[in-house]
Amino acid sequence: MLAALLGPLAPNVIGQDSAETPATVEQEQIEEEPVAEQEPVEEEPVAEEPVEEQEPAETPATVEQAPVEQEPVAEEPVAWQPLADDFESGDLGQWSAVEGLIVQQAVVLDGAFAARAVSDGSQPAAAAAALALPQPELWARIRFQLVRPSAAQVDLLRLSTPAGAGVVSVVVADNGTLALVAADRPVLSETHVVPGVWYELLVHAAVPTGLVEVWLNGEPQSALSERWGLGSAPMASMQLGGGARG
Repeated sequence: MLAALLGPLAPNVIGQDSAETPATVEQEQIEEEPVAEQEPVEEEPVAEEPVEEQEPAETPATVEQAPVEQEPVAEEPVAWQPLADDFESGDLGQWSAVEGLIVQQAVVLDGAFAARAVSDGSQPAAAAAALALPQPELWARIRFQLVRPSAAQVDLLRLSTPAGAGVVSVVVADNGTLALVAADRPVLSETHVVPGVWYELLVHAAVPTGLVEVWLNGEPQSALSERWGLGSAPMASMQLGGGARG
C-alpha cells in the first residue's frame, strides 16, 4: 500500500493598495482529508501440504550367482575289440614280448604271410598280445601246422590272467597228441597231430563256470572238454607258441 503525503500550501499573496494597509488575510487551513489507510489484508496462511518423507531408496541386494555344478562327464566304457591277425601286414605289430617268432612267406595256408615259431627247446619262441579289456569268458581260434615232428612238447595257445598266470593252454604233447593244460593239470586226447598238415583249433574257456571246450577242425575233443577250477581272475592276454620246437 502506498500513502500519499501532501505538504502545506504556500500563503496566497494578494496585491497591495498604497493607501490601505494591507489586510492580513488569514489563510484558511486546508484540512487534509484523512487518507483512509487500507486495512492490511490478512493473508490467509497457506496450508503447507505435508511433505511425504521419501522412503530411502533401497540399495538393490547383490544377487550372488550360485555356482553352476557341472554334471560329471561319464567316461565312455572301453569298447571290446576282438584280437585278430592274419599276419598279412608282414609284421608282428599287434604282439608284444616277441621272442623267436617271425613272420615269413615260406610256409603259408593262404595269403602271402604266416607266423612261425622256431625253438630248440632251450629258448622260447612265442609272442603275446594283451586284450583291450580282460574277459571272464573267451573264444580263441588259431590255424597251425607242425612243420616237422618233434620229440618235445609244442605249445600252441595260452590264455593268461592280468598277472601272467596261465588259465588254459593247448599243446601238442611229446607223443604227438593234442593235449590241454588247465589248473596245472595236463589232459591228453586221442587225436594225433600230423606234421605238414594245417589244422584249425578252437578253444572256449569260461572262468566263472570253469568250463573248457576244444574243437579241432570242427570236431569236438570230448577228452579235453570238461569243467575245471580256473580260479576267479579274468583272462587278459593270448600267447602263441612257447618254448618248444615247432
